[in-house]
Amino acid sequence: MIFKNMSRMPKTFPGADTDTDHNLLVVDVQTRLKHVGKRQQMRKWDVEKLKNESTQKEYAHNVYNKLYKLRQNKVMTKEWDAIRNTILKVLEEEVGEMTEKRIKKEWITESMLDKMDKFRKWKYVSSVDGRRQYRKLNNELQRLTNQARENWIQKQNK
Repeated sequence: MIFKNMSRMPKTFPGADTDTDHNLLVVDVQTRLKHVGKRQQMRKWDVEKLKNESTQKEYAHNVYNKLYKLRQNKVMTKEWDAIRNTILKVLEEEVGEMTEKRIKKEWITESMLDKMDKFRKWKYVSSVDGRRQYRKLNNELQRLTNQARENWIQKQNK
């Protein structure tokens, strides 16, 4: 839909050499796109801590106690919000948010991560020496990761 304040310089041209009553309309249209804001980033919890049995029991105990207090206080006008906020508060206290990225593959070592950092440093160097160094580090990293992956797979299959 085009509004009056969006159109600039409308022009009409007579129709082609055919028997028609249509006129061609040419308009410069000025539009404004809607600003799309950033999505709020999801908080990631350090759930690895919950694999520890003592932390797991402590977390469950704290959640139970706080929910029990809510139930006794008859504050359940907005039940779901109260339950969710309680669980999130205990999660924040007991487990905490993730502070560093976890290695997703079990076979990746610290030496590989160091080589990856060096590799990234040389990636955008456009000199001949930079490309040579990048290629060398890339090959070393490929060999190292392939070997580590194969060793890990063999250990898993035993």
